[in-house]
Amino acid sequence: MEPAALAALADILAAHRRLEDSVGAAAVLPAVRVQLTFVTDLTIEARGGLRVRLMDVAAQWAQFGGWLNAAAGHPRVAGRWYSAALDWGTEAGNPAMIATVLSMRGHLAWQHRRPGPLIGLSAAALRQPASPGVRALAAQQEARGHALIGAASTAIGLLDQAVDLATQANEAPERNRRGSTSTPWTT
Repeated sequence: MEPAALAALADILAAHRRLEDSVGAAAVLPAVRVQLTFVTDLTIEARGGLRVRLMDVAAQWAQFGGWLNAAAGHPRVAGRWYSAALDWGTEAGNPAMIATVLSMRGHLAWQHRRPGPLIGLSAAALRQPASPGVRALAAQQEARGHALIGAASTAIGLLDQAVDLATQANEAPERNRRGSTSTPWTT
C-alpha cells in the first residue's frame, strides 16, 4: 500500500463524516459498509512499514461504522465494529481511539440500561492517555452510570472532573485534535 492510498482512505472517511452530518447515519451506512469490507481486507493483507498507519485509518473507519450502526439502531453490529476499532486502534497505538471506542461501547451499555458495563467501560476510557476532551466525555458518561445506580456523590465528583477536563480542552484545543480527528466525540 502506498502513502497516497492511505491519504485517500482518510479523505474518503472525512467526506463520509461530513455527509453524515448533513444527511444522517442511515443515508451513508450502505456506502460505508462497502468501504468497511474493503478496509477490513486491507488490514488482513497489510505488512511492513505502513501497517501501523493503515491500522490507524482502519480503526477510524471501524469506529465510524460503529457510530453509524449505533445511530441506525443496530447495536450488535455497532459493537462488532467498535471491537474492530479497539483492536486496530490498539495495534496502531492510538490512545484517543482506544479511549473513544471504550467510551462509545459504554454509551451502547447506557442505551440498554446496563450500568455495570457503562461505568466500567467509561472508567477505562477515562484512564487512557487521551486528550482532555475525550476524557471529559468519558467522565461525564461514567457519572451517568453512577447516577443510574443511585451513587449521587460519585456522579457529582465525576461531573466536576468532566468540567475540569472540558475546561482544559477548551484552553488547549490543539490537544484535542492530535490523533482524534477520527471520531464524532472528539471533533
